[in-house]
This record gives sequence, C-alpha cells and structure tokens, in this order.
Amino acid sequence: MDDARLAQRLTEGQAQNLAGRYAIRRRLMARGISPEDAEEAVGRLSGDQQAEAAKAVARRLADRCRDADPRKRKSKVAQGLARRGFGWDEIEAAMDGLFDGEEDET
Repeated sequence: MDDARLAQRLTEGQAQNLAGRYAIRRRLMARGISPEDAEEAVGRLSGDQQAEAAKAVARRLADRCRDADPRKRKSKVAQGLARRGFGWDEIEAAMDGLFDGEEDET
C-alpha cells in the first residue's frame, strides 16, 4: 500500500474517533507519512464532518466537568478540543450555544 492510500485510511479512522485535523496530521507524520501525503489526506476531511466531531467532543467534555463553575467549564472544554486537534473556528462553533443560560444558574 502506498503512503497516500495509507494516509487516507488512517485519516478516515481517526476522524471517526472524533479527532481534529491537527491531531490527525501529527499522528500521520508520527507513523512516517510524508507531510505532503498527510496534508492531502487531512484536506479531504469535510468541514461538516469536523464540525460535528467537535460538537460531539464538546458535549462529552462539558458533561464530564458538570460540577465546575461555568467559566472553568468553558475553559476546560475549549482546551480539551484544542488538545484533540480542532482549530479555533471549530472550537468556537462547537461551543456556541453549549453553555446558554449557565451564568444565570450561579
């Protein structure tokens, strides 16, 4: 199997595991895939697919830190998404509306 096909297969698998583009690219290159092949494979991921993955991860992270105060909770979710390789636009979109009304509760 050539590097380009391997990169594409690994990218699809990582995307299903709810990882962001940056994390997938790092993992591909750690496996010896050339930067060009990694970039090409990651470039095939749809924006919608990444947005949905970021939202799913954000919901899970928010549920895990339910007891933290709202500001800390938002920070933890954003940091968790960044660690999973999502870009800031995806993080912002995933968090949009996730914490509506929480400031009123405290």
